[in-house]
Amino acid sequence: MPRIVYPFLLILFTSVAMAQTWDSLNVRGLKLYIEGNYSLAREVMENALIRAEMDSGKISSAYASSLTTLAQINKATGNYKKAAEQFRTAITITDKQYTQAHIDRIETRVELANLFLESGQYDSCEFYLKQSSTLFQDAYYNNRDHYSANISKLALAFANAQNTTASLFKRKGQLQKAIAELESAVTFLKELFEHEVGDLPEYQTLISNLCNYYLGYGDLEKAIALNTEYISLIADNQSLSYLHALQNQGNIYRRLEQSDSAIHTWRKALNIIERGVYYGSQLHISILVNLGETFGYTESNDMAIKYFLIARELLEKSGTINPRIYQTTLLNLALSYFNNDELKEADSVFNSLTDQLLKEVQYNFTYLSENEKISFYRNQHDILREYLFFALNVSGALPGIASYQNPLITKKLYDLQIMTKGIILNASHKMKSAILSSDNQQLKTDYQRWEYLKNELAQLIRSEHSAANQVAQLAAYVDDLEMKLSRESASFKRGFLMEKISWKDIQKKLKPGEAAVEMVRMYDGLIYAALIITSETKDRPVITLVKSSEKRGLEKEYARQYINAINFKLSDTLSYSVYWKPIADAIAKALPKNQNPRRVYFSPDGIYNQINLNTLYDGRSGKYLIDQVEIYQLTNTKDILHINSKTKKLEFQRAVLFGNPAFSISKTEATETFTNLPGTEQEVDAINALLKTKGWSVDLFKGPTATETQLKSEKENTILHLATHGFFSGQDGQSNSLVWMLINSGVALAGANNPMLLDDTEDGILTAYEAVNLNLDRTKLVVLSACETGLGEFYPGEGVYGLRLALSAAGASNVMMSLWKVDDFVTQQLMVAFYTRWLKRPKEMRSTFRKAQQAIKKTHPDPYYWGAFVLTGR
Repeated sequence: MPRIVYPFLLILFTSVAMAQTWDSLNVRGLKLYIEGNYSLAREVMENALIRAEMDSGKISSAYASSLTTLAQINKATGNYKKAAEQFRTAITITDKQYTQAHIDRIETRVELANLFLESGQYDSCEFYLKQSSTLFQDAYYNNRDHYSANISKLALAFANAQNTTASLFKRKGQLQKAIAELESAVTFLKELFEHEVGDLPEYQTLISNLCNYYLGYGDLEKAIALNTEYISLIADNQSLSYLHALQNQGNIYRRLEQSDSAIHTWRKALNIIERGVYYGSQLHISILVNLGETFGYTESNDMAIKYFLIARELLEKSGTINPRIYQTTLLNLALSYFNNDELKEADSVFNSLTDQLLKEVQYNFTYLSENEKISFYRNQHDILREYLFFALNVSGALPGIASYQNPLITKKLYDLQIMTKGIILNASHKMKSAILSSDNQQLKTDYQRWEYLKNELAQLIRSEHSAANQVAQLAAYVDDLEMKLSRESASFKRGFLMEKISWKDIQKKLKPGEAAVEMVRMYDGLIYAALIITSETKDRPVITLVKSSEKRGLEKEYARQYINAINFKLSDTLSYSVYWKPIADAIAKALPKNQNPRRVYFSPDGIYNQINLNTLYDGRSGKYLIDQVEIYQLTNTKDILHINSKTKKLEFQRAVLFGNPAFSISKTEATETFTNLPGTEQEVDAINALLKTKGWSVDLFKGPTATETQLKSEKENTILHLATHGFFSGQDGQSNSLVWMLINSGVALAGANNPMLLDDTEDGILTAYEAVNLNLDRTKLVVLSACETGLGEFYPGEGVYGLRLALSAAGASNVMMSLWKVDDFVTQQLMVAFYTRWLKRPKEMRSTFRKAQQAIKKTHPDPYYWGAFVLTGR
């Protein structure tokens, strides 16, 4: 029914507000808020807001202050939407009040940034943090009187901003950066406030959070010292600060594996919460989750489930969910159900969890830098790994293992795989396309500068004379510029464009006799799951397992067997049985009359990136796999949806060929790291002649003209053919840094043996990191006719960080590369055989490459000769 407003009640309400001054209402409301009495605090602050408007109007410090406190109350009780509206209004008011930088303008922005952090909107959080940082600098340089008069307030606001920045780093998986940020803030406050620093709530919050971060980092000694200091500063053992100290102490006990002490400490905190005013707060929920985790660790699953269910209910009751705590709660609840053999309940919770995870990826992925995408995604991938383990148990692939089975779970597994596989560099390519197709000239200029600086960074890392601080500073600048580009590109405004596709969409594209296979690495590579779809698939993808044996692992002993057989040209019937037969049998079973497939679209994971399936020999039939079925390798099977559009007639016919670069410009000053490749010159000469007879436009670069600068300048080509040395160093780097993961593989070009004689901006080496920036959006084929160009750094679910992934990210439709060192003469024959066939049938790149390999196999039967190259499309 409609709400009735009685005039006399409104008059009475207003009279109550008028009976007290704004100062008295504001002080009381703040006190109640600090004590956690949010309901009464809200009532008092609403009165204070009325009083402020009556006394000073809406554009006033009093009104903005009361509104900010109301926003903090709404934030504390989970009403993020209302809190955001109030913080934004407070920002508008303070901006109208002060044209110059002012403490009120800064504080409201820091508060809003913190709100967006809690609600999981990391782009908005960073946006307001940067605004506050600009205002800090503006106050220092352009409003010195205000700066001098309010230096203490500004210092505390700055410390709060650093605290929020550190939390943002932690959410993005960058814990070391988070610790460094808080250490800086603590040092800053100590130097400014000296002996009085311990009385500051801001300082106490910093050391409490720093304690928590050091626990996560594994530095127990520092965590204990910080929490001991924190407790010593707390006077009230019923306060929110004391509850935070108890939470930290419980986490310390848990790290020391003193579970009983941890449980006792957290229950003590719960007793205070449940008889006080903090019920339903984020801290309350966190302590419930901590208790659940600890009971789960001690295998008291019923108790664990009890606490997780209470936490989930409180989270969902608030109306606005903190995604970090919600994901943690759901994951632990699902695992507790799983461990308690309540598999149906676990299935339901895991389903909610994976949906929540994809939402967070979709919202936050766009604005992150490439390195931050890696950290963020790997944090989410930990959840996916647990889900994969659960799904394997209930899918029916392991008969008799689980009391509950859900064969339909393979639908979710397949959809998650195609939604997230290769997502990191794919997102970067979408940003690039959005920027270069825009009308914003400044944005394009900034993008070109970003590409230039990325090249500078690559040179700096590879240089023997660069200082570590130089690399770190330039890397940070490159990251900042990339995030600015992300925000300003059209893709950011729309959010990350995660295609809404499912296994059904792919299944509809398959023709009779075709299958699609997504490989999923599980159990640290001891098991691989093959998710299989055929044109006849009805209810769900089929799952079959490829397993290690008791004494031999798929990624170790069996892999060495395969590699040694290739390199030493030995007979090998085992690899077929291990790596392919389980998949082949499952495909045949899924097709009518157990027929063999005509074509298999295959998306590898893990060790399957290092194996050329075509080279596997079936001892029963006496045939290699290349003669049994067409393997159509893809980065992700969702690319099947785009294959038809990519097999149309070529838009234009232009090729760029690089061969036999002059690696040594000066013989006297060169180190012979890369030897001459006269065979590659014959290779590109032959291809050049073939292409020209078919009317193609060809640019040929050999010897001293085959430079890195020339390669980077190329665009608008159909074919890019690189016949030169490739390399993969496999050196240890930073696993969360895209630069380090891609810097270890690449190709050598002119001058690579004496880079000091080259232009300052190049070194004769095109790394995979630099290859990402090549302009290959209209390139149908990149051929890397070099040794080991298919190798790189592998990470589960992400692919191989090497030239293959880099060139695909740069826009290339198809990439041909090698998995082992190749014979120059036979490679030349293979390339000529391929181009001869493909130029006659330009719509049939895959089949003509297969026929070229089969032709070479007739004269050189060992797969070492004909099987080094694989063709991957997307």
